[in-house]
This record gives sequence, C-alpha cells and structure tokens, in this order.
Amino acid sequence: MAEKYWTGKAEAVAQVSTAQITAYDAATTYSLTVGGLSVSVVGDTDVNTTATNLAAAWEASSHPYFAPIAAVSVTDTVTLTGPAGMMFIASSSKTGGTGTIGAVSDDTDATGPNHLMAADNWNGATAPVNGDDVTIDNASARICWDLDQSGASITFASFIHRGGARIGLSTHAVATTADGETVSTDAPEYRDTYMMIPITDTALLPSQGSGTSSGSGRIKIDNTKAGSSTTRVGATASTSADSGLPAIRLKFANAGADLYVNSARAGVGVAIEDSSETTTMGDIVITDNTNISRVRIGKGVSWADYSQDGGICNLNSSDAMASITVDGGTCYTEGTQACTTMTVNDGGLVIPNATGTITTLTQNRGSSVDFNRDSRPRTVTNYNYYGGERHRGDHLTIANDNRTGRTRETIA
Repeated sequence: MAEKYWTGKAEAVAQVSTAQITAYDAATTYSLTVGGLSVSVVGDTDVNTTATNLAAAWEASSHPYFAPIAAVSVTDTVTLTGPAGMMFIASSSKTGGTGTIGAVSDDTDATGPNHLMAADNWNGATAPVNGDDVTIDNASARICWDLDQSGASITFASFIHRGGARIGLSTHAVATTADGETVSTDAPEYRDTYMMIPITDTALLPSQGSGTSSGSGRIKIDNTKAGSSTTRVGATASTSADSGLPAIRLKFANAGADLYVNSARAGVGVAIEDSSETTTMGDIVITDNTNISRVRIGKGVSWADYSQDGGICNLNSSDAMASITVDGGTCYTEGTQACTTMTVNDGGLVIPNATGTITTLTQNRGSSVDFNRDSRPRTVTNYNYYGGERHRGDHLTIANDNRTGRTRETIA
C-alpha cells in the first residue's frame, strides 16, 4: 500500500481515431456517430470520394459533439483528431446497399493532466493501484477522463480531497475542452460524468493554508465498493459549478455505505441528477448544527437510518426507511416512502410531503411537524406527542394519538 498524491502534470496528447470506407455502393449511407448523433453521406463515385465527403460533413457540423474534433480524409480513411487531452467516443455504421465501413479504431488514446489514471499525474509517475491511499491536496488540475475504474480491480483504501479541484463532468452540458472548463449547453454530456471506483474511506475536506477554507464546486463520485464504506463531507465551495445541482453528487452500491455531512454550503446530493439514478447505502448523518448545509436524497435511494442536527434537507425516496431523527434544521420528506420510526426533537422541523405510512412518530417540545404541505392521504399509526407545534389537515389519519399535555395544533 502506497500514498499517492495527484499532481496533474501529464503532457496532453490528442486522441486520433480512424474509420475506413471498405466498400463503395451508391445505395449505401455511411455514418459517423457521437453521443447518438450522426453525420452521414450517401456513397459517391468510389471509397476515396465517399471518405472525403464524410470528413467534409463532419467538418460542416457546428454541433458540440463534432465541432471540437477535426476530420480529414486520406484516400479511403477518415481521421478524427480531438483537442489535446480530450477523449471522445465515435462509432461508424452504414445503412442500405452493399457498401461497408470499418469500425472506428482509436489509433492514439488521449491523455493529459485531466486523466485520472495517467501515470504522470501522480507522484512517482505511477498511477494508484489496489489498496493505495489517495490524496488530492489543493491541486488545480481537474479530473475529467478515465473516470470509470469500476472494473479495474482497484479499491482506494482512502481518498482525501482538499481544495477546489473538480472531479467529474456536468451531466447537462457537454465539455468541449480537455479540462472541462468550456462546455456547451446545446447538448448533454455523453461520456462518463462520475468518478466510478470502490473507496473504503472518503473525506471531502476544506482547503488548507491562508485565506478562506473552501471545497470544490463539483465532486462527483460513484463509490462502487461492494462492502461497507464511510464518506465524510467537510466542505464545498460557496456555490455549485452546476446551476440547480449540489456541488457534491454521490452514489453508492452497498447497504453499509455511510454518509456523514459536517458542512455543505453548496450542497450534497445522492442520486439526484437523473430520475433513473439508484443507490443503496447505509446511514445518513447530518452533523452540521447550523442551517448552512443543504442535502438532497433522490427518489431511487435506499438507506437505513437518517439523523439530522441542522441544515435544510430533502428526502425524496420511494424506499421504506427504518428511522428518521431530527434534532435541528428543516427536514422535508417528499417521496412515497414509509418510515418505521420518526422522532422530532427540540429545534427540529419536519414537513412530511409524502404518502407512506409512519408507524411511530414521536414529537418533543420545541419542534414543529407540518402535514399541511401535501393534501394526499397520510397515515400515522402511533403518534406520541410530548410538545411542540403540529399542523395537520383532514387528509391525515392518526390511528393512535397518544398525547401528554395539551397539543398546540393547527388543523387546515
């Protein structure tokens, strides 16, 4: 096991890919495709002319999937060259007639200062291997490529991130430069956007040194470890790099993957970028006792227990939850999930905008529970009331209303 430090110093090398027109037919349409979008030409004269026309069609496109990549033809072959360091994924196809086109061949792979597994981006000029402790400490080079390492038989023993270096790509815009600095909102990203790797212990921490401590505006990690793990969030940037989305977006793959959030001004989200995202994880613990942190849990998330000391948190899962404990801040439950035990202590505010049954809800002094934000039917089997404010409507059914003292209740 070694300690590996990210330097981001690898030399940028352009990806070069080729596709050969292997048989000509005037009845055949030849296509090159990126991200599900194609440029196409009909066979013309011979294989060389067809290749020339196909390269010209690529060059004529202003779409951000094609525009950053240069296309030229030499005899019967189209050569595609990307910006130095930026990877792209192209494929070829044909329809009709008897013409044929060869598969796109990546003759030179892209590499550079933004590639996760490029050896020259790490101390000692060797990339991390299984069991290494990995640190990104106040580095400036972003990690944009080589993101999917889930099948590489590598597990990071620990992963520490300090400072502002971004990890991953925006989902809703496509990167048109190698460092992901320049994007086009005219198309979504078609390449991997999360760093996908098994990690045992993840710590996302503030930068160190003089000045204001802060974290990154984008960190996207899909922890694919098939076993228990811990992720701790200690800082984000003041704003997210992606409008409308939290700065830190996470996914997990095991019921023992626990998440602890100490500070997240620009937000933490679990499986929230797309409605199809799913995650299995363990406990979610919000330890920030201020209202700074923002946490969003997506509808495809399955977890065990949830506890919150502060912040503003949205739980939008459709999976049944074991327990929710709120000791401060604001917790919105917005999904169809049921909950076995919900406890709202002093200073907590729970607004259960959901339809799942709560088996036992305990409310203590100083708290507020509001059912009036959603008019759909909702059931609490056992409501143990010891104080605080309760806002309910006719849509709420309480099977066993166990009160101690007078209820401060508003019925809409």
